[in-house]
Amino acid sequence: MKLNKLFLTSLIGLATLASCGEKSVDPAGDTTVTITDVVGRQVTIDTSKINRVICAGAGALRMYTYGGDLTKLVGVEDIDRGVEGANPFAQASRPYYDANKELFDSLPSIGIGGPANQKDYDTEKVIAAKPDLIISEFLTLDQTAIEQATGAKVVCVSTGSNNVFSDAVKLSLRNLSKIFNNDKGSTVAKYIENSYADLRAKAKTEDSEKMYVGCLGRWGQQSILSTSPSYPGFQANNIENIVQGSDLVEGKIPDLEYLVNKNPTKIILDSAGIGKFKAEYKATTDESYRNVVKQVEAFKNNEVYLQMPFNAYETNLEIALANTYYIGSLANPTAYADFDIAAKTDEITTKFLGKAMYNDIKSKPLSLGGYQKINNFLSWLEE
Repeated sequence: MKLNKLFLTSLIGLATLASCGEKSVDPAGDTTVTITDVVGRQVTIDTSKINRVICAGAGALRMYTYGGDLTKLVGVEDIDRGVEGANPFAQASRPYYDANKELFDSLPSIGIGGPANQKDYDTEKVIAAKPDLIISEFLTLDQTAIEQATGAKVVCVSTGSNNVFSDAVKLSLRNLSKIFNNDKGSTVAKYIENSYADLRAKAKTEDSEKMYVGCLGRWGQQSILSTSPSYPGFQANNIENIVQGSDLVEGKIPDLEYLVNKNPTKIILDSAGIGKFKAEYKATTDESYRNVVKQVEAFKNNEVYLQMPFNAYETNLEIALANTYYIGSLANPTAYADFDIAAKTDEITTKFLGKAMYNDIKSKPLSLGGYQKINNFLSWLEE
C-alpha cells in the first residue's frame, strides 16, 4: 500500500533521531519468547525489556487492550485520545476505548490515526515515544526495517476477515499473552472458542431460518443494501444467508427487489446504518422505491431486528460476539429460553475488558437504545 511505504520511508529517514539501538536478546534467557505473528514472521523478544509499547493502525490498540499490558502503553493515536475532531466514531460504541478513556486521553499522540488519515502518522512522534514494542495492524510493512529504524520489536496482530472466530484473532491474543506473560489474551481466545462451541450446540440443524443482514458499516455508515454473504453471525448459528457472493458489488446487493425475491424470514439491521436507510426512504420522491420497500415480507411482518454496530475503526470483537448470540436467540428461541442479551453482553465485555458494558453500548446515539425488535417497521420508516 502506498501509505505504508510512505510511513516506512519516513521512519527510516528519521532513524538517526532514535535514542536507542537494536535490543540484544539472550536466546537462552528465561524471559525470552519466540512467537509467530499473523503474517508468519518469527519474532524473538526478551519480555523483561518490554516496558514501552505503542499500537499503530486500525484495531491494533483494541487487540492490545484485550490481551496486552496497559501499564506499558506510552502513546496512542489521536482517534483513541478523545481529540476533538479526530474521532469519526464518537457516536458509536468502541468498548475498548470507552473502558479506558481516561488512560488513553492522558497519553501522548503518536499520530492522527483513523480510516481517512493512515498516511498522516507523525513519524517523529512515533520515534520520540521510544517504544520497545510496536503492535501493528499494518500487515504489509517491512517490519525488519521498522525495527532497525526505531529500535523496537514489531508484532503484527489482526482480526483477519473481521470475524471474531477467526484464527488470526486467536493467534493475536495468544501471542500477546506470551509477550506479556499473562493469561488475558489466552483467556479471551479460549472464551471465544467455547462460545463458538456453545453457539453451534444451540443452532438448529434443520429447518434453518433464512435471514438477511443489512446496513453493515464499511469505512462509514451504510444503508440497507450493505451486507455480507459470509456473515459470521449467521454461519455460527447455522442460519441460511439469502445472499450469494456473486450477487454483490462492493459488498452490496443490487437493489431492494432482491429482498422481495429472496424473501428472508427475518432481517437484521445494524443500528449504525438504519438511520441512513430511514433518511433515504423519507427523502425519496420515487414512489416505486417506496412500493418495493413495502413489498418486503419481513418488513410487512415486523420481523426486523437491531444489532449493535461492530465496525468502528476495525471490529469490536465483543460486540460482534454479542450480536451472534442475539441472532442465535432469534433463530432458535427454544434453545435460548432463559436468554438475556443484556446479561450476555455484560458477561462478554467482562471477559474481554474486565467491565460490564451493555449500558455503555446501548447508550451511544448510534445504538438506538440497544438490541430490539422494531415493531410497526413500515410506520417507523415514515416517522
